Amino acid sequence: MRTALTAALLLSLAVAVPPAGADIFLADFTGYDWTWPIANQLDAVGQYYELNSTVGTVNPAYITADFTNNEYTLIIGNDLFYNGADHFGTTTIAHYINGDIEIYEDSRSTGSAATYNLDSLCDPFYDRLTFIDGTLILSGTFSSFDIIFDTVSGDGNLAGFTNWSGGTQIGNIPANQRNGWTLGAIGIRTGTTPCGYHWQVDGNCVLEEPVPTKRTTWGAIKSDPGFTLDH
Repeated sequence: MRTALTAALLLSLAVAVPPAGADIFLADFTGYDWTWPIANQLDAVGQYYELNSTVGTVNPAYITADFTNNEYTLIIGNDLFYNGADHFGTTTIAHYINGDIEIYEDSRSTGSAATYNLDSLCDPFYDRLTFIDGTLILSGTFSSFDIIFDTVSGDGNLAGFTNWSGGTQIGNIPANQRNGWTLGAIGIRTGTTPCGYHWQVDGNCVLEEPVPTKRTTWGAIKSDPGFTLDH
């Protein structure tokens, strides 16, 4: 019962929202994702997940950016592969492991503009050449990555934890703040999704403020007048 409720809550979360309180915002992004070797299949053995996206805004304290002269892209993938799933009614939580996240800076005048369905080939990997042809300014890996989706609507969310470790601007992130960034995004099916892609994805990356906890006992919890236990 509790796990099913958790799954429903995860699916209903609009995770691509502005960070609250003292959460540290890093960057937001919009793009399109895909799976391979089977297209549009998020929970099958042997599947890989990828994303090509462009960056909209950044936190200038952590990323030095010049949007007038440069384009910024964010990609996800590089061996991010399926490792099982939990199913609760029409809700599926697909678990992925490994994989990288990278942010690139590319000159608008001398580089190639990030392009979907390049040369009408319907090949996201071919498109990726236009997303990574600049300077790698931040790179990291995922300690966890889940895709939560509804099998009826086909829409869902991404939720991952990122550890930053490289790139020309890694020095902008203090060493004690490089692990545990939360990547959250909403994935929806649209009529304008480019050929070869699955979802339109809109998300961001934040370092969440620690949630304070209080030690107590099970007896104290049960004696709380607001406590109820569903069976």
